[in-house]
Amino acid sequence: MGTVYVWLTLALLYLVHITEGRHTGCERDTSLDGTLMRYPGHYAVYQIIDGCKHRVPRIRTYENLYKDTNCIKTDTSIRNLCKCHSLSIYATLIKGSGPAVYLLSNGVKRHIANPDTFNAFCFDWDKIKTISDFAVKRIFTGSSIKIMTAVP
Repeated sequence: MGTVYVWLTLALLYLVHITEGRHTGCERDTSLDGTLMRYPGHYAVYQIIDGCKHRVPRIRTYENLYKDTNCIKTDTSIRNLCKCHSLSIYATLIKGSGPAVYLLSNGVKRHIANPDTFNAFCFDWDKIKTISDFAVKRIFTGSSIKIMTAVP
């Protein structure tokens, strides 16, 4: 049984490898990272992270993270972006006792690299929740969020 899992894993890794850089029906555009977008005439809002769109699932989720709705851009180019997992319903901005701020979504915390990135994503500084350092350390850590134009 274990051999079957190994072969299936290898086959999956091979498929991921051979499709990288080729047309898979969608595009990643990291130049749009930080943008909040919607398709014209639609209500769904997406946060662009790592070049793909992550749906903001509810109004309450939006209110937990962002300044206001003036940040949302309406653009047809969102149709071509790859669709990644949605933000979790209770996505929030967290920090411990230090200055590091994280986006917590789907059980993963992602460090927001710097204030330029934070502001580019239209996050609201007043919505950061301070939790214990112990709790911050216990949350699985994902990759950092950083826009290409942000100063390190």
